[in-house]
Amino acid sequence: MTEPLYSNFNGPNAKSNSQALLRGLYEGETADPYLVSFLDHCRRPEGLEDQPLEVDLEDHVSFWRKMGEHKGSEPHGLHNGHFKAGVASNLLACCDTIFCSIPFATGFVPAQWCHLLNFAIEKKPGEIWVDLMRTIQMMNSELQANN
Repeated sequence: MTEPLYSNFNGPNAKSNSQALLRGLYEGETADPYLVSFLDHCRRPEGLEDQPLEVDLEDHVSFWRKMGEHKGSEPHGLHNGHFKAGVASNLLACCDTIFCSIPFATGFVPAQWCHLLNFAIEKKPGEIWVDLMRTIQMMNSELQANN
């Protein structure tokens, strides 16, 4: 992304410009017809409602109770078991819910959420052709919960 688009979506007006883009009202200065076409396609389809930009305590607890403790995640963050244990305490679950809401409310992305591991896995044993493999991403447990 180049200027001025970068500043429009990363500066102090990022939230209002993002909302305008979703509503189809964003009027940025660009001469690139491909970019104009792309931005037009970023408009939210008619009939879709805004989603709340906060994590609900009930949803948070429900998610982590259902999540498998041994399900893999990338190695830089906390293990799923940490969050499963955390929802056993209402106080810890409330605190964690608040922390999970911060990225939605502020647009701030924690640095550990930027680490993703990609793995290519054989669909059929012994077949290692790229078009016959499956790629999975291992991501931070908190990012997975918020995703």
